[in-house]
Amino acid sequence: MVMTTDPTVRGVARWRHVHDALVADLATLPVGARLPGEVALAERFAVNRHTVRRALQALAAAGRIRIEHGRGSFVRPDPIRYRLGERVSFTANLADQGRAARRRIEAIETEVAAPEIAGALGLAHGAPVVRAVSLAFADDVPLARSVHHFPAERLPGIAQALVGASGITAAFRALRQAVVHRASTRITSRAADDDEVLALHLAPEAPVLVTEGIDVDACGVVLQRVVTTFAGSRVELVVDHMSEG
Repeated sequence: MVMTTDPTVRGVARWRHVHDALVADLATLPVGARLPGEVALAERFAVNRHTVRRALQALAAAGRIRIEHGRGSFVRPDPIRYRLGERVSFTANLADQGRAARRRIEAIETEVAAPEIAGALGLAHGAPVVRAVSLAFADDVPLARSVHHFPAERLPGIAQALVGASGITAAFRALRQAVVHRASTRITSRAADDDEVLALHLAPEAPVLVTEGIDVDACGVVLQRVVTTFAGSRVELVVDHMSEG
């Protein structure tokens, strides 16, 4: 097949032409379907493999496909609509969309509260806090990484409750903290750091959405500060309207 060196097709970059054609293909393919390989696509569009690779990388960055080295490219499901509100439940969020939810505690340690953490939890600088890192999965695909801080003296036994717990809500219940709600949430975006790239299986510097939440009990006492990093291509954050008391 004769290859052309013309970098555009009727004024459109060749990789974009391939990208747009594949977007149309994706609309007809089921979730999990494998796309043709780079060689086959290069032959189909009469371009080189570098052009095909750039188009596939753009689709992966947009969350439309996932690329598994050595296996190929596969159709991704639509992004998860993750609701943020006063009552935040990871399991319920995913169950409403027919997704299987799972959270894994990666690390638990007690440390001295840094000024930012102490301020968020309403503690004196240097007070003991329990820090935990967790990974949340949707259908066994990593969706979010969270760093939790709990006031150790306000929640005695929280470290032990987290061990083997199915989630943070279950740990609170074990301590008879059944009524916990989100007092505030701040949302930002940035590029993923090295830990997040590894934990969430992201491309280097992939976009992530970051929420900083403060959870309180029924009396308004702060029980947790949690910073959660979501894989930007796998989730849409939806903010519930909260009642104004």
